Amino acid sequence: MEADVGRVALACGPLVYCLEGVDNPQQASYCLQPDSALSVVRKPELLGGVNVIEGAAWSRREQGDARQVRLTAIPFYCQDNRRQKTRLDVWIPEQGVSR
Repeated sequence: MEADVGRVALACGPLVYCLEGVDNPQQASYCLQPDSALSVVRKPELLGGVNVIEGAAWSRREQGDARQVRLTAIPFYCQDNRRQKTRLDVWIPEQGVSR
């Protein structure tokens, strides 16, 4: 789909993951580099025990520069269980960022 060009979705096995505002307060500005280091981490205390994807992302600022931030993605099926009316994103922009 044309709207998804330049965006990526995170998955592990058959599960699609998403970003929630609970874990990623500035996620609307997040983007991933093609070489972003991401890893799957077991969180037994979270939502009855789930695997999350954690790693480095970049938060774009209005001036065009960016800073490195920590990204946490949860399985999509777990979304909307911790706080009502929180932002949810499955597609994350992927682009080059001047460091």
